[in-house]
Amino acid sequence: MEIIKYRERPPKVNDILHITLNLKFNNTAKIASAKAVFDIKPYFYPVDTLVLNVKNMKINSVFQIKNEKKTVLKYRSTDEKLVINLDKKYERSETYSILVNYTFRFDKNTGAKDDIFIFPSEQDIISDSYLFPTTNFDDEIITQDIFLTVKREYKTLSNGVLYNVLLNADGTRTDHWKSEKNIPVAMSSVVFGNFKIVKDYWRDMSVDYYVEPKYEQKAKEIFDTTPEIIEFFSRKYGEDFPYDKYSQVAVSSLHFLEIKVNSLSIFGKNILNEDNKIFREISIAGNISNQWFGNLITGRNASGTLLCESFNTYAEYLWTEHRYGKKEAEAYLSILSETSEKLFSLKSDSLLVDSIPTKKDVFFNKKIKGACMLNELREKVGEEAFFESLKLFVKRNKNRQIGLYDLKLIFEEVTGTDLTVFFDALMEGFNNPSQK
Repeated sequence: MEIIKYRERPPKVNDILHITLNLKFNNTAKIASAKAVFDIKPYFYPVDTLVLNVKNMKINSVFQIKNEKKTVLKYRSTDEKLVINLDKKYERSETYSILVNYTFRFDKNTGAKDDIFIFPSEQDIISDSYLFPTTNFDDEIITQDIFLTVKREYKTLSNGVLYNVLLNADGTRTDHWKSEKNIPVAMSSVVFGNFKIVKDYWRDMSVDYYVEPKYEQKAKEIFDTTPEIIEFFSRKYGEDFPYDKYSQVAVSSLHFLEIKVNSLSIFGKNILNEDNKIFREISIAGNISNQWFGNLITGRNASGTLLCESFNTYAEYLWTEHRYGKKEAEAYLSILSETSEKLFSLKSDSLLVDSIPTKKDVFFNKKIKGACMLNELREKVGEEAFFESLKLFVKRNKNRQIGLYDLKLIFEEVTGTDLTVFFDALMEGFNNPSQK
């Protein structure tokens, strides 16, 4: 048995409340000039310093904003960190605002391709890059306003809803995307380019499909089950779709399978070329589930994040079962398990991890085992108890960070069953029965 040593994460010192981001893109030079205003308060202890991640950014200046006046602040900047000296020591009852002016290139470390820009790209996720300076906590929760200045012919997309559009004298356009609901920093996203937008709806909510012009007539065929899948998980999770819009982006030049972010999903060429309708629906289902498990609910630690991803993988099973029957769903889960076992050799099946696995094979393996664990838990407690527990889990933990133990407590509360042995087996690294 592999012994997993718990590694403490660094303490939270500052809490980012809101970000106002202005991005102006120069497509010819492949450079974006940016202004980011942060509203921040100390997490608990007094602070006189702010430390932010700035990977792939060039810092130009830093100011403190107070009563609409800007004061220059001293700072130190490396390739990855920005250390700002505040004007005084702040108590946790106080809020302060910081303006950072910076630039970044978007030809190497983003999803830029011809006249399309995607952030985050797969490379951004692997390298832990962001659109703006931020902390390195996956569970940092914010509201945000994002202003995107682009060529007028381009379509833009970001988190939240399109709040305002301004036509500029220089022939550009500035779109204001507003997120009034809390979102994880790691789920922030920006998309722009030569897209066609195909409209759809779930109930009264806008559901949009962003595709290249050559795929405009095919968009409804590709994403036709999206409203039905949103309705399915709204009922299964006992909580309506948690955001004000949902958009799906498909780009033929991108090779990754999918990127899950807040209120939108980004797909590569697979979704466009996939002839197997079942696998296309499965991919869409996992991404939609992420709006609950990964956005509305986030992991407080690496195991919590992995649990969310396990739920999203199991969501693919649930949709397949609903649409095509249990036999087809079991076959799908079996294919995932067999693929994982054949391709990847891992020492541990444990869902207790101290950091998010950086290798895709490790992460893929563990989230599949997590999905199998959820299926085993469903068989153990029974159909009615499983989904009643699942709904209570979502209700109790929305806009909160969770860990594996939180799931155990909810299922024990609903069923009256001591599940210590079951969950200890997961945490200690034993194969769960579905994997034997």
